[in-house]
Amino acid sequence: MLTGLERAELEVTQELPRTLDEAFQAVLENELLMSGIGRDFLRADVTTQELYNEKLAEDEPEGSPGARQG
Repeated sequence: MLTGLERAELEVTQELPRTLDEAFQAVLENELLMSGIGRDFLRADVTTQELYNEKLAEDEPEGSPGARQG
């Protein structure tokens, strides 16, 4: 929600992920997290979260607030 000028003044160079899938990808591409927490753990956690979200999407009636779109 910052303007380009505000981002420049604050030295903000990256935007936050806009979707859950983008967030998962960002975690897997973050070398600091991968080395600090552990690659195997993070990959397993992201995979578990993705499978959980897929299951939730299957269980939600289409059109409900919790149903995942595309």
